[in-house]
Amino acid sequence: MNNNPTFIFFGTDDFSIVVLDELEKNGFVPSILVTVPDRPKGRKLVLTPPDTKVWADKRNILVLQPEKLDGDLVEVLKKAGALRAPANSKINPWELFIAVSYGLIIPKKVLDIPAHGTLNVHPSLLPLYRGASPIESAMLADKKETGVTIMKMDTKMDHGPILFQEKVFFNEWPTKE
Repeated sequence: MNNNPTFIFFGTDDFSIVVLDELEKNGFVPSILVTVPDRPKGRKLVLTPPDTKVWADKRNILVLQPEKLDGDLVEVLKKAGALRAPANSKINPWELFIAVSYGLIIPKKVLDIPAHGTLNVHPSLLPLYRGASPIESAMLADKKETGVTIMKMDTKMDHGPILFQEKVFFNEWPTKE
């Protein structure tokens, strides 16, 4: 029997890939990956999948790409969870959700699905640099100390109980590609 937690990953960009790779390296792979829909990219506006979709497709992980997180997605996640649970079980098979650079606000009805809540991996030492561009904000402020925060999500942006923080120090910021 597999003792790894059953979880769903919400993420979109290259920072999400860093976290997915670390999880996988430690034996944790999501059952489902939720990301934004494919979007036009580049000068020619070629419809391009998010980085996380490419990552999941290589591993045959189910990918969901809802335009919005509404009741339809809640039902899909609950049904997918029911398929994983033993017959006639009252146990919620989704132990947790993990969100990393997802790009959409996750509503309470989705946050409340997993038994242990939803964790967020945020690339700053919260409460500093909330929002969509914390790395860029730290670079512009020339902060030599930054880091990563893991917190339990609530309905507010980059808010909730902080579970862990890891500090990182830079003498000089690397250039961003």
